[in-house]
Amino acid sequence: MLFFVTGEQNNAEYVISCEDAFNTYSDMVWRLALSKTANSAYADDILQEVFLKFLRKKPKFTSHEHCKAWLIRVTINCSINLLKSAFIKRRADFDETIAAQIEEKSEVYLEVLKLPEKQRIAIHL
Repeated sequence: MLFFVTGEQNNAEYVISCEDAFNTYSDMVWRLALSKTANSAYADDILQEVFLKFLRKKPKFTSHEHCKAWLIRVTINCSINLLKSAFIKRRADFDETIAAQIEEKSEVYLEVLKLPEKQRIAIHL
């Protein structure tokens, strides 16, 4: 279990464990990421990235509200970065009509393979 000293509150140290932060705010972070991306797999990735940033940066907070606000802002930023990425912009959803065309091509292709070699080569060319 990891503990971080994350600031002072009323001249006393304010300590929060990474595990406690995850247990407290992971559902909120995941739901926010899901609402921004509309994809549960992307929401899982963003949840992981947000808490990795929390571990790496070890931000200093003054209260639970400050921690929550930081996590919300990082979640929104990670969601925006993901949606702007080239991976998302250049990918295409797998459409069922494409699947039907692939199946049709595979039947035709099997029939072409049954032809004699000279006819098969001519069709391929």
